[in-house]
Amino acid sequence: MGDERLGGRGNRCNGLITPNRPMSMEATSGKNPINAHRKDVQLLSTQIAQDCVKKVDGIEEMYVRLLSQIGKPIDQPLVASVQVLPRVPV
Repeated sequence: MGDERLGGRGNRCNGLITPNRPMSMEATSGKNPINAHRKDVQLLSTQIAQDCVKKVDGIEEMYVRLLSQIGKPIDQPLVASVQVLPRVPV
Protein backbone atom coordinates (compact mmCIF):
# COMPACT_ATOMS: atom_id res chain seq x y z
CA MET A 1 0.00 0.00 0.00
CA GLY A 2 3.04 2.28 0.00
CA ASP A 3 2.62 3.70 3.49
CA GLU A 4 5.69 5.76 4.33
CA ARG A 5 4.06 7.54 7.28
CA LEU A 6 4.65 10.86 5.53
CA GLY A 7 1.06 11.64 4.61
CA GLY A 8 -2.50 10.79 5.45
CA ARG A 9 -5.21 9.26 3.32
CA GLY A 10 -7.44 11.21 1.01
CA ASN A 11 -8.91 11.50 -2.44
CA ARG A 12 -6.83 10.45 -5.42
CA CYS A 13 -4.91 13.00 -7.46
CA ASN A 14 -7.67 13.04 -10.11
CA GLY A 15 -10.40 13.63 -7.51
CA LEU A 16 -11.95 10.18 -7.84
CA ILE A 17 -12.15 7.23 -5.51
CA THR A 18 -12.67 4.22 -7.78
CA PRO A 19 -13.47 1.07 -5.79
CA ASN A 20 -13.80 -1.20 -8.85
CA ARG A 21 -10.54 -0.14 -10.49
CA PRO A 22 -6.91 -0.57 -9.44
CA MET A 23 -5.66 2.24 -7.20
CA SER A 24 -3.25 2.88 -4.39
CA MET A 25 -4.53 3.81 -0.96
CA GLU A 26 -1.52 6.07 -0.53
CA ALA A 27 -2.11 9.80 -0.16
CA THR A 28 -1.16 11.94 -3.14
CA SER A 29 1.03 14.35 -1.20
CA GLY A 30 3.09 14.05 1.92
CA LYS A 31 4.45 16.48 4.44
CA ASN A 32 7.87 16.42 2.82
CA PRO A 33 7.80 16.95 -0.97
CA ILE A 34 11.47 15.94 -1.27
CA ASN A 35 10.79 12.43 0.03
CA ALA A 36 7.16 12.01 -0.98
CA HIS A 37 6.56 12.47 -4.69
CA ARG A 38 3.40 10.38 -4.74
CA LYS A 39 1.31 12.99 -6.54
CA ASP A 40 3.86 13.21 -9.36
CA VAL A 41 3.93 9.43 -9.74
CA GLN A 42 0.13 9.18 -9.76
CA LEU A 43 -0.23 11.99 -12.28
CA LEU A 44 2.53 10.53 -14.46
CA SER A 45 0.98 7.05 -14.55
CA THR A 46 -2.45 8.52 -15.34
CA GLN A 47 -1.00 10.66 -18.14
CA ILE A 48 0.89 7.70 -19.67
CA ALA A 49 -2.30 5.61 -19.73
CA GLN A 50 -4.43 8.41 -21.20
CA ASP A 51 -1.87 9.19 -23.92
CA CYS A 52 -1.57 5.53 -24.94
CA VAL A 53 -5.35 5.04 -25.12
CA LYS A 54 -5.65 8.13 -27.34
CA LYS A 55 -2.77 7.22 -29.66
CA VAL A 56 -3.10 3.43 -29.96
CA ASP A 57 -6.20 2.11 -31.67
CA GLY A 58 -7.88 -0.87 -30.04
CA ILE A 59 -7.24 -0.12 -26.36
CA GLU A 60 -10.39 -0.11 -24.24
CA GLU A 61 -8.67 0.53 -20.91
CA MET A 62 -5.09 0.77 -19.68
CA TYR A 63 -3.64 0.73 -16.19
CA VAL A 64 -0.10 1.95 -15.45
CA ARG A 65 1.41 1.26 -12.05
CA LEU A 66 4.63 2.94 -10.95
CA LEU A 67 6.37 2.22 -7.65
CA SER A 68 8.89 4.83 -6.55
CA GLN A 69 11.37 4.66 -3.69
CA ILE A 70 12.30 7.23 -1.08
CA GLY A 71 15.68 8.70 -1.94
CA LYS A 72 15.65 7.48 -5.55
CA PRO A 73 14.99 9.63 -8.64
CA ILE A 74 11.35 9.68 -9.74
CA ASP A 75 12.38 8.73 -13.29
CA GLN A 76 13.87 5.46 -12.00
CA PRO A 77 10.90 3.59 -10.50
CA LEU A 78 11.46 0.31 -8.66
CA VAL A 79 8.54 -1.22 -10.59
CA ALA A 80 6.71 -0.15 -13.75
CA SER A 81 3.72 -2.30 -14.74
CA VAL A 82 1.20 -1.90 -17.56
CA GLN A 83 -2.11 -3.71 -18.01
CA VAL A 84 -3.91 -3.29 -21.35
CA LEU A 85 -7.51 -4.31 -21.90
CA PRO A 86 -8.19 -4.49 -25.66
CA ARG A 87 -11.40 -3.28 -27.24
CA VAL A 88 -13.50 -6.26 -28.27
CA PRO A 89 -14.95 -5.89 -31.78
CA VAL A 90 -18.74 -6.11 -31.88
